Amino acid sequence: MTSKIRIVRAEPGHLREIVAIINVGATSVRQGREFAEWQDYQPAFEALVTAPEADIYVALNDADEVVGTYQIHFLKGIAFKGARAPQSKVCT
Repeated sequence: MTSKIRIVRAEPGHLREIVAIINVGATSVRQGREFAEWQDYQPAFEALVTAPEADIYVALNDADEVVGTYQIHFLKGIAFKGARAPQSKVCT
């Protein structure tokens, strides 16, 4: 049986699962330094979802469980005469 994945904008109700995915993937200097309490990430989440230069998405399975997350930032640079260019981070 094949499951379908939907990509949607992250909502506050997804934050606990987003933090769990980030913590599972923590390596190097971040290992052991991420917060255990997902609520500690609330201010950062709110800042990012309200910022015009950033978006956070989640991948949901058939049961609406978060199975991945994707964060993208649009940064202006000298290249392309100041046009916004995406920079992203994917966690699964």
